[in-house]
Amino acid sequence: MNQRGHSKVSASQTETKPSESQKTIQHERTIDAFEPQYFDDVINQFLEQKIKLTDIQQARDLQLEWLNKMPMHTESEIRRLDLGEWSIYWAFYQQSFEYYVSRYGIFCTHIDRNGNEQKIKIEIDPVS
Repeated sequence: MNQRGHSKVSASQTETKPSESQKTIQHERTIDAFEPQYFDDVINQFLEQKIKLTDIQQARDLQLEWLNKMPMHTESEIRRLDLGEWSIYWAFYQQSFEYYVSRYGIFCTHIDRNGNEQKIKIEIDPVS
């Protein structure tokens, strides 16, 4: 017992089994061979356009436009951050792309199908 009168129990001393409602259901899906390449190709097209979107009000339109071009099981999220910063994040299994907008510029980070990370900064015009 510790100073407060509570017993200490180590993880090896207790065994808990998940209830039926806690069991995780795993879905297996076969990825077509072209899908990882396709995700990378869409991201490369996005980067070639050097999109300079700084208004979060337009983020949803940008997100949907590019999400519709990506493989079916791509997930996406718009995040509002501190100091007026925001990002759009797309993920396809182990691959991802983030379009991060801050007052210092737009930062893009892409993790490709081989696990390589590519970072790009897009300069934005200063607000007058």
